[in-house]
Amino acid sequence: MNIKKKIDNGEFTNRELVEWLDSNNPTILYSLITTIVNKGIKDTAITDKLLSLSNKLDNENKVLGYYKIGHLAMSALLKLGIDSDVVFARDLDSFEKEITLKFLNDNDW
Repeated sequence: MNIKKKIDNGEFTNRELVEWLDSNNPTILYSLITTIVNKGIKDTAITDKLLSLSNKLDNENKVLGYYKIGHLAMSALLKLGIDSDVVFARDLDSFEKEITLKFLNDNDW
């Protein structure tokens, strides 16, 4: 069974989620991130991976319009209750923060 089907069917372990977060496929990453938020998974290894993914703000990491994997990861961390000082610890410009908060507030997760 492929990763997308496993995600959609909820047939995964936290260890698999951590491994799959290394994917370069934006569709898979989007599915993973939304699943993590929807299931409220706060595993330390997963939040560490999301923090790492929050750096993916280059054009090659586009998912939807202006949104990039990094915006989704930061929004997910905020939704999971990670402190904004941690999520926005690195120096982001106001546009990147605004886009992250817009994604957070505009989605039902």
